[in-house]
Amino acid sequence: MLKLPESLKNIKIDIKRKKIKSIILKVNKTTEELQISLPEGVPLTLVENMIVRKEKWIIDSLSKVKTIKKNRLEYKTGEILNIFEKKFLLVITESDRDSILFRDNKLYIFTKHPNDRDYKRDIVNYWYREQGKTILGEILKNYLQLTKKKINKFTIKTLKRNWGSCEVYKKNINLNSELLKQSRKFAEYVVLHEIAHLEHPNHSKNFYNYVAKFMPDWKERSKLGRMEN
Repeated sequence: MLKLPESLKNIKIDIKRKKIKSIILKVNKTTEELQISLPEGVPLTLVENMIVRKEKWIIDSLSKVKTIKKNRLEYKTGEILNIFEKKFLLVITESDRDSILFRDNKLYIFTKHPNDRDYKRDIVNYWYREQGKTILGEILKNYLQLTKKKINKFTIKTLKRNWGSCEVYKKNINLNSELLKQSRKFAEYVVLHEIAHLEHPNHSKNFYNYVAKFMPDWKERSKLGRMEN
């Protein structure tokens, strides 16, 4: 039985012995457990010492996981979605086939699986990608004209980690459809950021000077994005 600090007395802990060289601590985003991978033969006292050293990190990580779960969309009727600053209502309806309709400031999802969260999420993500082709595509077009740059290909994907990327030598730009859920100012910053890589394929001082040339407030804009997990 582990001896824990008072602040961690009520957390769930899962300990597994593995063929590894060092102790690994991880907070499970689904179960909210503190998962501990422990090398074979290592005494629990070392784990207790590590938990004490990382007490603040554990508390902060658990708090972040709880906040994410609390704010997580379940894709149910009545939830609010958005494109930039414009908000609209989600309506889920059971149907014998999947389809999407946007009307009267409402996004109607007709689906065979009205109770399957991940299935509904995928339908909504598809809709966001389709919107992104037009909306983000127009922003990209405007900044390409402003910077007098040209690209060969533009793609929209639903990504968990990156807001966008630039394949410099192929002159391709990829953007995350999740940008539509952020502020327009942030999306514009990301678009210009990727275009800037056509001129400077790194993040040097010259790169940011180039971005500032077209967007003086880029630093403020760059802080507006928040990636959902």
